[in-house]
Amino acid sequence: MAGRTGNDMLRAVTLGYDVGVRLLQALGGTKHNPSCMTNTFAAAATAAAMLRLDPGKVRYTLSYAGQLASGIGYWDRDVEHMEKAF
Repeated sequence: MAGRTGNDMLRAVTLGYDVGVRLLQALGGTKHNPSCMTNTFAAAATAAAMLRLDPGKVRYTLSYAGQLASGIGYWDRDVEHMEKAF
């Protein structure tokens, strides 16, 4: 859809993996299983690279990823299973 090449896709996916691993390391590794958060940021970074967003739009994209990821891994800890974000 974006008219990109296979090399563009490979670079974007590599970037997504890099962002995911760096975020996982920043969060202290797999001790707290933050994969739901890292996956959201990795996918956002990959999409931003594929769309060749400018730095300002990349910041908005990662900010949006943060909003989407906040609390996503902790809903199961709520004994009443209430979705407070919505």
